[in-house]
Amino acid sequence: MIEILSGIDRFDIADGSVVALNYSIDDISDIGSRDTSYSKTITLLGTNNNNRILNFSFLPQKFIDKNLSLIVSDTTLYGNYNMNKSVPVLMYKNNVEIFRGEMKLLQINKVNGVIDYEVSIFGDLGGFFFAMREYGSKGLTVGDLGWEQQLYSGNNIKNAVIGDEISWPYIDYGNNNRPDVDIKFTRPAFSLQSILQKTFSKLGFSATGSFFSLPFLEALYIPNNGKDLYVPNNYAISSAFTTATFTGEDTITNIPVTTPVPLVYNGIINNFTQNAGVLTYIGNDTVASIDFNLTCNISKPINIVNILGFRLRVLHNGAEIHNVVQPFGNTNTSTLITIGYNAQNLTLLTNDTLEIVITSRNDLLFGADKINVSSINSALLQIKTTETYTAVAVLGDMLNLNFLGQHLKVEDIITDTLKIFNIYVTSKSAKELIFTPYPDYYITERDDWSDKVISTDYIIKPISEVVPSSFSFKWAPDKDYLNEKYKSIYGETMADLDVLSGFESSNSNIKVEVGFSPTHLYTEAGDSKITSAIFNLESDGTKTSIDSNRRLLFLQKKTCPVYQLVDGNTNVVSSTSYMYAGLTDDPFSGQYLANGERLNLGFGTPYEVYYDLPSGSGTNVTTYSIYWSGYLGELFDASNLLVQFKVRLTELDIYALNFAKYKTINGVDYRLNRIIDYDANGTQIATIELTKVVDYIY
Repeated sequence: MIEILSGIDRFDIADGSVVALNYSIDDISDIGSRDTSYSKTITLLGTNNNNRILNFSFLPQKFIDKNLSLIVSDTTLYGNYNMNKSVPVLMYKNNVEIFRGEMKLLQINKVNGVIDYEVSIFGDLGGFFFAMREYGSKGLTVGDLGWEQQLYSGNNIKNAVIGDEISWPYIDYGNNNRPDVDIKFTRPAFSLQSILQKTFSKLGFSATGSFFSLPFLEALYIPNNGKDLYVPNNYAISSAFTTATFTGEDTITNIPVTTPVPLVYNGIINNFTQNAGVLTYIGNDTVASIDFNLTCNISKPINIVNILGFRLRVLHNGAEIHNVVQPFGNTNTSTLITIGYNAQNLTLLTNDTLEIVITSRNDLLFGADKINVSSINSALLQIKTTETYTAVAVLGDMLNLNFLGQHLKVEDIITDTLKIFNIYVTSKSAKELIFTPYPDYYITERDDWSDKVISTDYIIKPISEVVPSSFSFKWAPDKDYLNEKYKSIYGETMADLDVLSGFESSNSNIKVEVGFSPTHLYTEAGDSKITSAIFNLESDGTKTSIDSNRRLLFLQKKTCPVYQLVDGNTNVVSSTSYMYAGLTDDPFSGQYLANGERLNLGFGTPYEVYYDLPSGSGTNVTTYSIYWSGYLGELFDASNLLVQFKVRLTELDIYALNFAKYKTINGVDYRLNRIIDYDANGTQIATIELTKVVDYIY
């Protein structure tokens, strides 16, 4: 008997219902994918029990019928079930677990008054990816993972280490001050290890496996890839203004002596335009708060005692909403004057205008020039709205890492990680994942499945009919200067690799594509620091920052001659070390491999580098050579083949299923790739797909 449970809820399944399950660890016709186990469509009848568990999803009007909330149920899902979300389930046969994962509702049918639900169940890896995709409105991002704020300071940058959640690599985003380093080119980077750990915790999963024991994992970081480093704020305007004169106003007539001098705002201006002191709002309708403050020193002639002060007027769409006079007092020397305006909950519609007018009140007898503004101490207009804007970070800002990570999709990062390191993902219990790179995955233990084969019939395919004539391992191109230069010469990125199988195959090519872009190392004369370079080069030789694609880099603390970390023209702190970041673990001699070999995250070895590489430097060892070459070497062996058998597997066989163990059939060792259409609720027959184990060292 088949049972499907979600928490305490047990679904009704009709006797004889088709339950076809597919279990998979690999698909050699698409080696870049990491298949998850899944069921074919399962039909659940619209029984009272199933209807209640699924929150009466068959009723279109339930979305507007508030009375349905009065229906009471003792189920876990009822009332919380969302037909657009997957739910965790376990499948049992005769009380033995044969499948676990996430159930998705595909379709609801009502025919002649009979209701049924079409569902499919995906294994734990599929459930993990569903959880990432279904998080929030845009899927799980790095910004959703809960990072602590970081102080943007010279000491934080100087004292950066690897292993922390956030580190501060020096990347040449357009530094024209080398060998000194402008602070804006040392930006925070996210630890890959921390991203993974936070993701598992956030989604209620855990993960183990040899991947997490790799000695270099803690050194892998994803750096900031914006043109500038930004901080969020809600200020549509946060701008200072400067003026030397405020127009005089006659105290009797209240008429300005001359046309008021318009204020000119310099600073953050979002969703506003300014013209002759008039600000026009061009954003969406919003509610705003306004803070205006002016503090200045004034001087006036000694014999003038009847000067009344400054008048501050605020106009909204030309209508006056504020009019206040700030007295000068009778002091006959320089006087500090403060005048301001604050308003909350001001409705701003598109094309509304705001204007601030300041006049100095004095008698015409003495003329407008009798009041002199000797200095402005502070002058600031801030308009805050409900929208979020950005500003370029400055030294001393508290950086919001959640804001900086909101454009990085976690699913993309994890997918790329699986491809780079050829990781197999399995599970040992619900929501407990195991990440194992290919070289560590298979074990020498064997399961003899000879007695499970139910027919002397089988299918054998030459490996050349499954494996294509070539494989293309690709990193994403990008438009920074060195990536463009390299691609214009060699027609590919520095991390790409094409591998020929040697077969004449009907399948011409398979691509394994990574969404990260490679990053070139670079240095300049007079500067011994070797850095990653992500910049454009202008026609005059000036380097400029750009928005770039996401990168994955090794970090390592390197010593160097003393240099200054500067903020524009101001020295911040001196240092004799910097945080190196690169596609290789070290530009000269590697840190993690034997004999000083350099580990390169790319699949291919670059034909050219843009720094001096001394003779005797370590060999460049790629992730392809470590994690992929043995896998493909076995596939390419002419003695290999793909074979399919018909087998009968009990629920205990399924419960104990371990793809990492070789399957022996009639004395031949195979790798089990897939179990296809296992008839769990009937004959328990399935097709299995295997490839031969080739006894060869690559």
